[in-house]
Amino acid sequence: WSDSTIGFKKSNLVPNDGEYHLITDSFKIVGNPRFEERYYSNGNNDKWKRNPRVGQYEFMLVVCTDETIYKEVPQALQNIHLKNENHYVNPFDFFKFRISDDIKDLAVFGTESKLKIVANLTLKNGVYIDSSSYTSKEKSKYFCETCGATLQLHKSACFEQFKPFVSPENSFDNIPLIADIETEEFNRTDYYWYKNFIPTEERIRTIALGPRYACETVNYLPEKKLISIINPASKDSDLRKEISGIKTRHGFTYGKYQVKCKLTKLLNSSHMWNGITNAIWLLGQSTDPWNARRICKNGFIPEYMADSKTPLVATTSYSEIDFEIIKAQGYCPSNTYPPFFRQTTSKKQITSWLPILNEEFKADDGKVHITCTNWDMGCKDPSRYKAGCVPTQYGGSVFESFRYGTENSRGVTGGSMEYDSVLFGSPYFYFEIDWQPNQIIWRVGPEKNNMHVVCYMDSSYTTVPNNQMLLIIDQEFHNTKWWNGAIYDQWNIPFPAKDIEGLIYEVTIE
Repeated sequence: WSDSTIGFKKSNLVPNDGEYHLITDSFKIVGNPRFEERYYSNGNNDKWKRNPRVGQYEFMLVVCTDETIYKEVPQALQNIHLKNENHYVNPFDFFKFRISDDIKDLAVFGTESKLKIVANLTLKNGVYIDSSSYTSKEKSKYFCETCGATLQLHKSACFEQFKPFVSPENSFDNIPLIADIETEEFNRTDYYWYKNFIPTEERIRTIALGPRYACETVNYLPEKKLISIINPASKDSDLRKEISGIKTRHGFTYGKYQVKCKLTKLLNSSHMWNGITNAIWLLGQSTDPWNARRICKNGFIPEYMADSKTPLVATTSYSEIDFEIIKAQGYCPSNTYPPFFRQTTSKKQITSWLPILNEEFKADDGKVHITCTNWDMGCKDPSRYKAGCVPTQYGGSVFESFRYGTENSRGVTGGSMEYDSVLFGSPYFYFEIDWQPNQIIWRVGPEKNNMHVVCYMDSSYTTVPNNQMLLIIDQEFHNTKWWNGAIYDQWNIPFPAKDIEGLIYEVTIE
């Protein structure tokens, strides 16, 4: 009911006259309907911390008398916020299978029709800015009707600008060059020349930056009905490798996250990488205790930045499920990485420092790696948990996922090699993270009804998160020091000479 403290609701008096009588009422799907204490703060029921879930709902009508309720229906079934022996009770299970057919004055009716709940994240409502993330100087310079911190945007916008935290420890020494890779001002020969012959003292120490100004590189464009994200061009006086993206403002647990977009191409016609990683990913909405994951008997690594010496914990609020598309080789089988390396001997003799591609690499030269990662934070409860490449069957195919290094790593990664020209050279492409309680399926394709699976994992191998997450879509400059299998190093890629734009057309969760 609209007031979920009400259990069974008493109808008006129904005359025993042998006639049909119509009884009408209404109900509402609400957040935190069981009044779980973990979602309260300062005495308030923060329903947004336990949002309703998308998907298909089915309904059951139970009709009985006062006497039957008192004798046959436990309190935990009459009021969903109550527990039976410290557990919530599934009323569908009880009324379908646990209650005697001999009970008089009780009837149970199911419904053939189901209600499909879909979250259509409306782009036209604009992009909201969280003012606390920006200084007063950074806040309003680029504000407009469709991007800013107005009350209207706060009320209606489904997205806000993504401003990542970038640790200064992730700095790298970049080559002192601005170039347009898309038009081949910089190719593979240039890359290896700069890699081998530009000394550290001539390089520029930098980090991948978050957005400098609110709304400068992200906005909704009404005339095109899309959200644009831009990695801005650099100038001699303003060298930038700046991350650009958006994130949802409302968290969900489970669902098919579908994104229709045209993110930037990663390779030029000579297959040189532009330094961008296109990412569509889910991140835990909060690291506060209310958003904690289910208990891990063997213990979680507590947080993303924790090292191997950090004590394990029974639960953590950190969760992440990723699409990250980068110029890299797959992790499985293990002989596909690291890619080739060549010892430098002479500047004048190109063959001594320009690698010769082997046949396996040539076959994938125009491809990028769609990497799919589940950050299970090292929980060893799954029966098939182990390091290295692990195969899992799904839909008649075998998908290998890889836990790097030791069994104590935080996540597992799978994926597929796909042509960059298809993923990002098409007018648009669909990316889907199908997050279910016991499995995660990653799909891509040219249309919503024409996608193929590129990665699959289930709970026999990795712990699937069950807390609330936000969706992030961004174009990143990854520091490739920690990206095993990357073909090129970020610090040997020039600063961008032109804006690098990504377009987002549609986002749904169902």
